[in-house]
Amino acid sequence: MMKTEQSQKGLHDALSSEPPAHTPPMVSSETLFGMEREMVIVHKGSRYRLRITRQDKLILTK
Repeated sequence: MMKTEQSQKGLHDALSSEPPAHTPPMVSSETLFGMEREMVIVHKGSRYRLRITRQDKLILTK
């Protein structure tokens, strides 16, 4: 086996033995917004506006 093949095999073995990645929490937009179409999120003292557009997409603005 060539050295690069050994390195690739070692990398593959190391990656496949890692625990699965952490899945971030999931929240539905219906839960966040309720009957509203807009909300303000405060992060580190800054205010961000999250809104649902007429095309039913989410837009986050500062």
